[in-house]
Amino acid sequence: MSFWDFLHVGKYKKKIRELTQRNKALEQELEQSRRELEQSRGERQQLQQEVQQLQQEVQHLQQELQQLKLRQQARLQVSAQTPVQAPAEEKPLDITGFSLPHTDRILIKSSSDIPQAIQKIKNIDGICSFLKKSGDKEAVTLTKAMEEYIKRIQRFEAALPQKQTKWDDDIVSEEATSALFAIMQKSLLKMLPVAILRGSARNPSFYEGLLAELNQYLQQCGVYTLLPSSKEYFDTEDCNFMEVLPLPTKNHADDKRVESIERLPYCLDYLDEDEERQVCRVDGQISVYRFEA
Repeated sequence: MSFWDFLHVGKYKKKIRELTQRNKALEQELEQSRRELEQSRGERQQLQQEVQQLQQEVQHLQQELQQLKLRQQARLQVSAQTPVQAPAEEKPLDITGFSLPHTDRILIKSSSDIPQAIQKIKNIDGICSFLKKSGDKEAVTLTKAMEEYIKRIQRFEAALPQKQTKWDDDIVSEEATSALFAIMQKSLLKMLPVAILRGSARNPSFYEGLLAELNQYLQQCGVYTLLPSSKEYFDTEDCNFMEVLPLPTKNHADDKRVESIERLPYCLDYLDEDEERQVCRVDGQISVYRFEA
């Protein structure tokens, strides 16, 4: 073989190697493309299955929607044939339920009556027991008010020996009764009856029970109430024991008409220095229409 032939053979071998490597690379690329194609086919099939599943869900939802429309139409037809009834109006308790009878009993006549009187006034066990057993959420605030009421009475009881040194025997009934009634007025009588009356419209069972306990407690203390002359129209004589809350009106026929009685007057009797019966009183509250031209 000549030199030139040798050179040509070398070139051919090199070319063959290059072609072989190129062919191998192409085969690898072809294999990769085939795998990618198969993967794409798998993904396409999966997507097709998901689309079919979604289409089935949409169809199911459309059927449910159609059934709901049919049921709604049926209910509307029944409602159209049934007369609409207005909801029952919520009314508070009748104010006469707060009324307490007047008795001849005097809670404190002399110094010897004071300890027993204090024990009676401190005995709010019935009210507290009712609030505790009721489980009503509104009982929490009222329980705190009762606790504060007892604390005020206890402070009075602690200061009593010093107070008594300043009282003459003939004014003990007045001084002791007035002091205790002032506590009842501030912490109980001005607050609780109004709360019961207003709350009874929304929660009748709870406040009816609470009123029963309050009435029983007040009666054991000798407290009684007064009633206005009329529940319809205000009598000027009632001004002696009723705080009037005026409501302006342009209707002359409504002048002096009672809109509501918020609280009855609460009273507690004592004996003055002449042994005459006198009264401690917290005025009631009444809302009355007043004509304004």
